[in-house]
Amino acid sequence: MINATFPANAEAAIGYYGHAGTELEKVGEWQGKGAEKLGLSGAVDMADWRALVRGKAPDGTKLAQRLRDDRRVLLDLTLSVNKDTAVLLSLVDPRIEGVIQRANAVAMELAESYLDTRVKGLLGTETVQSAAMISAPFYHQITRAREPGYHIHNTIIALTPYKDRWYAPEFDRLVSNSDRIKRLFHSQVARGMRELGYQTELTKDNFRVVGFPDSIRREFSTGQGNIDHEQAMRETALSEQIRRTSDPVELRKLEGKLGFVKSPKGRAALAVQVREKKQRDLDPATLKADWWGRLTPEEANALQAVLRQASSREPSKLPDHSRQFFGQSVNRLSQQYGRVPEEDLFTDALKTGVGEVTLGGLRQTLEQSELLRVTVNGTPMVQTWENRQKEKELLAFARSGGIVWISGKPDAATVREAEQRAGKNPLWVKDAGSQPFAELHRLSQAAEAEQRRIVLQGLPPRNAPDGHTLRLLQEVAGLKPLDDKPLKPRSSVLKLLPKAWRESMQQHVGRLNRMHFFKSIQQEHAIDEQRTRAAKEQAERREAVWER
Repeated sequence: MINATFPANAEAAIGYYGHAGTELEKVGEWQGKGAEKLGLSGAVDMADWRALVRGKAPDGTKLAQRLRDDRRVLLDLTLSVNKDTAVLLSLVDPRIEGVIQRANAVAMELAESYLDTRVKGLLGTETVQSAAMISAPFYHQITRAREPGYHIHNTIIALTPYKDRWYAPEFDRLVSNSDRIKRLFHSQVARGMRELGYQTELTKDNFRVVGFPDSIRREFSTGQGNIDHEQAMRETALSEQIRRTSDPVELRKLEGKLGFVKSPKGRAALAVQVREKKQRDLDPATLKADWWGRLTPEEANALQAVLRQASSREPSKLPDHSRQFFGQSVNRLSQQYGRVPEEDLFTDALKTGVGEVTLGGLRQTLEQSELLRVTVNGTPMVQTWENRQKEKELLAFARSGGIVWISGKPDAATVREAEQRAGKNPLWVKDAGSQPFAELHRLSQAAEAEQRRIVLQGLPPRNAPDGHTLRLLQEVAGLKPLDDKPLKPRSSVLKLLPKAWRESMQQHVGRLNRMHFFKSIQQEHAIDEQRTRAAKEQAERREAVWER
């Protein structure tokens, strides 16, 4: 699990984290290149940490450009381990804490690479990568329900160096990539557990320890049980109100509330409302005795058996299976998308190969692979040679007028225009945004063979990568939906121009962007053709030599 939050202000952050230093709430070591720049290393000194939260260096020098009370002071990136690992650490095996802390250090190295800042240049303010953070981890061993629940509050200070100056960091890219950071953390923890001798198996979102009783997981998950109970009660109440109401306006409001309660965001908001108040004056020995007392003799014996089995195996380094899971992810994602972002490829491999792969191994496998590597709108992507050929054929069919696109819910006029452009007996594809790349290529080949046109209806998903088929058709082939509306001007200067001038300028800029993108694709395809001709000529020369 991962959670990203921002404290309200400096004093709120100091009030929450300032109590660290006990056995249940430990302070870690400084992390990040920003900390190195300030000469901070080793164990975190709370006086230095408080100074940085207030925007100053440990010696009192001002670092933050503005010391307002409402400024963003830090990002709390919280990483949590699963219940199996937390219970084993709290009751029987203290070695696991080192595994978790090392996994957190690896995950935070990845998080640091996503840190940006905004600086002023000749052409205005621009976002640049700083990749230098000041982070202090706080290790908390229990949940608010006073149960085993090891989690790490990585407090990333809102200060980052760039060219000998200190700026406020931009956390947007880091937060948007938090799922990838979480996957890496879980994979590293699972790998460390296996190196200690434990056997693990993959679950839907994480891993679990083989032999760990389900009854213990349920016993120490009362916090989640309270959330489940409250969520079920609210869903039942809202469903009953929906059944009784007859007002259309009120019905839409209630349906919206019900959808929010069922969503992950609604569940997170519910967790904040029902969670217990944090208690700090707790005795670790008393807690541990209470936890053992909640277990039955059979559960206690099963827990000891899991530890004995792990201890009977010699701790050893595991082989890296990154190549195997990398290939599986390439095959799976290449069926869905024409081009796959490198980061999405790594995330999928970390998810399916939790405990089996490393980020370094995945990157090395990518460097050694024969995949085509391209950059689309600044995003590094990979593509198989087979998909490159399919992409050529699909885009050629689209440019020849073989595809008509309707982006939204069509009205009668749009449908008539689509039928006029598509001719007789067109092939309609509804919900085109969810169609895999391989399926759309197959349909285009079938339509071309039957001398028919295709009508695509739908939009790419909001989180669809730049390699999504509809994005390729729009950007590379210049395919515009029939119901496309002119974009509203974003610049205040453009708003002063006449409407006809604005639309003409926007169309011209759009054409230039498509021409630039299309030119890069043409260059890629030309290189492919040169390689194909060279390989063919080489094969012909070899045949001639054999004949002589």
